[in-house]
Amino acid sequence: MLAKNTRASVATLIVALITGLVVAFWVALMPAPGQAQSGDVLRLLSIKCLDITNDEGPFDSFDEPYIRIGGAEVWSGRSDSLRMKNGDVRDLTGVSATLSGQSETVQLWEFDGGVFQGGDDGPAEFSAAYTDGDERTANLTLNGGTYEIRYVVDRPPTPTNMAPDISDQSPAPGSRTRDRTPLISAVVKDAETELTQGNITLEVDGVSKPFFTYDAATDRLTYQSGRLSRGLHTVRVEATDAQGLKGSEAWSFKVIKKQR
Repeated sequence: MLAKNTRASVATLIVALITGLVVAFWVALMPAPGQAQSGDVLRLLSIKCLDITNDEGPFDSFDEPYIRIGGAEVWSGRSDSLRMKNGDVRDLTGVSATLSGQSETVQLWEFDGGVFQGGDDGPAEFSAAYTDGDERTANLTLNGGTYEIRYVVDRPPTPTNMAPDISDQSPAPGSRTRDRTPLISAVVKDAETELTQGNITLEVDGVSKPFFTYDAATDRLTYQSGRLSRGLHTVRVEATDAQGLKGSEAWSFKVIKKQR
């Protein structure tokens, strides 16, 4: 009895341990609160020159900053109209980047293109975090100049998964046909899932018809019916997407007598 209880306790411990490891694995994969995700959109709002204390010469009270995101230059203050002195603010509306990782590095550089300069100064940088729609600021000091960059990291809304759609039925719902062997067809498609024949079922007059064809390139289901009796006939098509959502459509048509 003791051995049996011991085996049960060990089995329970093993199950608990495996469950804990699985949960820990998924938690590790989930971004922490406030952590950016791939697909988030980093939008820069403005850059402000808070102070320039290390001017490069007696006639130079300006800096010529420029910004790189993920290694690509997205804004430049190197022109006469955009270079900056103390208190200047430049609007960065429209400067954005889609994050490809869990953070995006924003780098601030300062152009030093004179004859006696050894290269541009920088970078001073920060990693933009998910802001949940709120504005954030980052202060960067570069070669004696201090700048404030305002930014937002947005998360595009998750698309709502819709059930598969069935349309363009033939014979048309409510129609009449003199064809005793009509070709039954419909367009069956899903916005998120690439459907296959295995996702779809077809019934004619309440009887399952597994031997239909489905062309994934055109989303078209077709079924060549056998000889039907005159009168009302019903068709039902159901499709299930990868998330288990079901879409269905039922319609009827009538086979009528040929005119002589």
